[in-house]
Amino acid sequence: MPNRIADYLKPNPRFARSINIERDFRDPHALDGYFVTDRIEQLLERVSVAFAKDSTERAWRITGDYGTGKSCFALALAHICSNAAKDLPKPLKPFAKPMAKGKVFPVLVSGSREPISKAIIRSLVEALQDAGASSKLRIFGKAKKALNGVSSAERDRLAVDLLQEASTYVESSGRGKGILLILDELGKGLEYATQNPDQQDIFFLQTLAETASRSSKTPIVVFGILHQAFSAYADQMNPNDQREWDKIGGRFEELLFNQPLEQLIPLVSSALRVDTKRLPANMRKQAMQQMKKAIDLGWFGAVANPKTLIDQAPSIYPLHPTILPVLVRFFSRFGQNERSLFSFLNSSEPSGLRTFAEENIVKNGFYGIQHLFDFARSSLGHRLTTRNLNSRWNQVESVVEAGLSGSESEVAVLKTVGLLNMLDSQAMVPTLEGIQLALSDQCLPTKPAIKSVVDRLSNKRKVLYQRGAKGGYCLWPHTSVNIEMQYLEAEKRVGSVRDVVEAVASNLQERPIVARRHYIETGNLRYFEVSYVRSDQLNACIKKWKPAKADGVIFVPLCRTKTDRQKVVAGISKLGIRNRPEIMIAAPESVSGFAGFVNEIRKWEWVQTNTAELNGDRFAMQEVSRQITAAKTVLKDRTNHLLNVRHFRDGQSIAWFHKGKPLRKFESAKALFTHVSKICDSLFPDSTRLTNELLNRRKLSSAAAGARSRLIGHVLENATLPFLGMDPSKKPPEMSMYLSALKASNLHFEGKSGWRIQLPSSKNDTCNFKPAFDLLRQILQSKSGGRIKLSDLFSELSRPPVGAREGVLPLLLAVFCVAESQHVAMYEEGAFVQDIDGPLFERLAKVPELFEMQYCKLSGVRSEVFNKLLKVVDANVDDSREPDLIDVVQPLVQFAATLPEYTRNTTKLSKSSLAIRDALMNAEEPATLLFKELPKACGVPAVSASRRMDPKLVQKYVRGLKKSLGEIRGCFPSLLSRIEKSLAKEFGLKSEGEKLRANLAQRGRDLAVHVTEASIKAFALRLGDDRLPQDKWLESLGSLVAAKPPIRWYDQDELKFNQALIELVLRFKDTASLVYPKGAASTSESVRLSLLQSSGVEKSCVLEISPKQKSEATRVEKEIEKLFKKNRQLALAVTAKILIKNIGK
Repeated sequence: MPNRIADYLKPNPRFARSINIERDFRDPHALDGYFVTDRIEQLLERVSVAFAKDSTERAWRITGDYGTGKSCFALALAHICSNAAKDLPKPLKPFAKPMAKGKVFPVLVSGSREPISKAIIRSLVEALQDAGASSKLRIFGKAKKALNGVSSAERDRLAVDLLQEASTYVESSGRGKGILLILDELGKGLEYATQNPDQQDIFFLQTLAETASRSSKTPIVVFGILHQAFSAYADQMNPNDQREWDKIGGRFEELLFNQPLEQLIPLVSSALRVDTKRLPANMRKQAMQQMKKAIDLGWFGAVANPKTLIDQAPSIYPLHPTILPVLVRFFSRFGQNERSLFSFLNSSEPSGLRTFAEENIVKNGFYGIQHLFDFARSSLGHRLTTRNLNSRWNQVESVVEAGLSGSESEVAVLKTVGLLNMLDSQAMVPTLEGIQLALSDQCLPTKPAIKSVVDRLSNKRKVLYQRGAKGGYCLWPHTSVNIEMQYLEAEKRVGSVRDVVEAVASNLQERPIVARRHYIETGNLRYFEVSYVRSDQLNACIKKWKPAKADGVIFVPLCRTKTDRQKVVAGISKLGIRNRPEIMIAAPESVSGFAGFVNEIRKWEWVQTNTAELNGDRFAMQEVSRQITAAKTVLKDRTNHLLNVRHFRDGQSIAWFHKGKPLRKFESAKALFTHVSKICDSLFPDSTRLTNELLNRRKLSSAAAGARSRLIGHVLENATLPFLGMDPSKKPPEMSMYLSALKASNLHFEGKSGWRIQLPSSKNDTCNFKPAFDLLRQILQSKSGGRIKLSDLFSELSRPPVGAREGVLPLLLAVFCVAESQHVAMYEEGAFVQDIDGPLFERLAKVPELFEMQYCKLSGVRSEVFNKLLKVVDANVDDSREPDLIDVVQPLVQFAATLPEYTRNTTKLSKSSLAIRDALMNAEEPATLLFKELPKACGVPAVSASRRMDPKLVQKYVRGLKKSLGEIRGCFPSLLSRIEKSLAKEFGLKSEGEKLRANLAQRGRDLAVHVTEASIKAFALRLGDDRLPQDKWLESLGSLVAAKPPIRWYDQDELKFNQALIELVLRFKDTASLVYPKGAASTSESVRLSLLQSSGVEKSCVLEISPKQKSEATRVEKEIEKLFKKNRQLALAVTAKILIKNIGK
């Protein structure tokens, strides 16, 4: 491309890279082309006093923005103070004479995030070695000691001693008249000190400054290079610490490295090296004209020599004159360590100056503010959203983005105004004149054209807002809130933080620490929870903590002050945790340094709460909300960086303790996880090894719980089938559980007699289930035949040394119940469970606290009694095993559970049978039932577990039990037999059984067709029902007569039945006599009349009305009804009297 702007530039490579003071001091060309401005001359003259005899001004700090040349100045100072004049670059030679008498030995330190004293000692050693000092020099041995194995306080002391000894040494060896110590990038060391006060005490700098000030004969001159004020590094500390930092900063004389704007032009010119002679005359003229206008508008401030600036304008081409003050302020405010004015001049980043020069020709004009906006967006946009409160980058960028649909000139105006709004400088106000100046000779050639665009954006598109003649234009409406003033007011009103600990704790992440290796090896996901506690509550929290969900805990005591932390660390050995391996303690530094972060949030919240005008200013409200969010983010990031036990970064200082003893500092998260795994290995040496994530966990998903329930059902019902009866071609989740937990572990295997469930042995225990089953049996046996709640049993199995997970425990219990079925008894809400099945385990898994378990294994002298009882209950025992207690108890309990309700309620049993029935009904313990309650019911003493029973008593017990069981079993059939006898008696029959039933059935069927009265008809129908078996027929009649099924009768119900039967049979007979008065069925209407006189004499007769008499009877009936209508009582009495006289005639 011909006539490119880049062809007119020859950038100076010296400005292309930043200075490394240690490296570049050895480079003879590092200062080539160094440009000495008036300000640098002033600074050199000012610091020359430090090298005067008996001077006390020997501790200095040089403060200036990023990229302004501080390090280069320090490098020049080091050369001036140490080299002969002939070796210096020409621009620096004049300054050698004032300092010639003070030639010193330079010790140059490039700052890093490490203890300052450590960096000084290391650089001192390197400087002496480079100077050829003997390795036997005492200083080297002392330095080695200081760098290895001493406390931070001792290292600080040794650093000062070494500087003094080195100063004496260099003078005595002729290497200089003292030491020049330059601490470049001192801010990094200060940041480290704020984050790690235990590793670097800031008072070291005070000692260093005082030592330098008192070093009269062998001077030690100290220069610290900073990017911001000394106190700014302590702005997040509490007020007391901030005041201490201010005092320490005051020990150093301050030099402000701020190059005046007009003095920067020669430097920029030197960096660009524009070939102004080749530059077209019209471009030189435009540059000079625009420079004059910029000076007239006040963008360069007070200029001592305007003509010089105007003449120099072409030398900074292609920079538009208006952009230079914008660049300086922009990078001063928003620049980073790697972003400065001179790095920008040499940068090839998108939208940067060099890119612009490569892509444009001379006639395209200047690099203006609108181009800088594009550079800021592409290179710094992600940072501008979190920087200073006045940046308003979000608003600016959103308005510009919305305006991209407009013309190129409109976008250029918006970018120019937006960037100037961000800087918010009184010297560079985006007035119409300022906008015209910034854009003239670029995309808009004339002032009227620019005014037209501004008017259109302001009046028609409503995206530019006028803030008055002095305020210029803005991309958002005028705000009525001065946020900066309100913030300053908040600083006065908001006091110091009362409780930093609480504010810090709320921002910490309490993610657990997982024992990863332990999990991979055993399949058990174990973790230590992280608990941040107040330091004064640590002891109480330790006493209160018990393993619940987590297997262990890491307590992180948060201390308000250094003293509090020292007390905590000193007292950890006395907390009584030596025998509590599940507890670790991680003691971070005190949180006093977080007071500033917390206060920042409180200040902005005060502004939000106490500024009523925010309600009417949307943009100001958004800015305050953004500041609150940003402050909270900073606090959260800071706390998690320094206090979170999962983070291992530079600057974090946490003291670790386990079982009350200190641990070596973990270098990484992996080291911490590994240590937690080791603790879990020792806590759970008998841990199961089951790699099934569906099953081996604390809480199962609903799908996994359902699969486990189905698998348990198969275990309990299909233990003798391959794959527990499941189809091996299908792969439901319960199949994977079976394969990993039962088949692979040999709990379900095929033996000589087929498939069965068995408990593991030491030889085939691939999943290490044996310790769990051994512990389960041990717990049950420790109860000596007593019960234990399953919730307690599960809890014991979940604790060390087994630590089985809740998800697998019900399955292990089901396996145990099958393998030890003859020894295991289960109780639900206190009641003995006859059948241990799948539905029982579904309930058990949900509420284990409602279930109890008992281990009933027979042993000792009771075996003789037990063997005889086996015959009584006719127990069905598999030949593959020996019978045990449950084999007798289960049939007895099942027998009791199936007894009819009548049998359970009646007292019509013998005394011993009643006692045996009650013992069976109320049985709670198998052993107690067989060897205590039943013998007592049979009239014999309890069967002792240690003393043999008299054979006669054994015989009496067994016979008595057998007899009573027979009586109990026949109780209800006896009731049915009595019902049959009562029927025969009331009907006057001597037959029984089928003959009796046949007789009564015939009678019932004959009468049922003639009667309509409900009770008689029902009785007749029940008598005539020949479809029911004999006992059910009797139960049916009993239910009808007593209005209650016989199976539910009590003894008084049998009496009620007999009384009701008498009346019912009598009515049955009387009705039959009416239907069959002469032994055959009658066609007349019949009625039986019975009257009882006061003398006790009863008269009765059967009256009939034949069909022939029906009409006459109807007429008489009407006549008699007339009498009843007149006087009913009298008519009834007279009618009864007449009937008595005529009955029997």
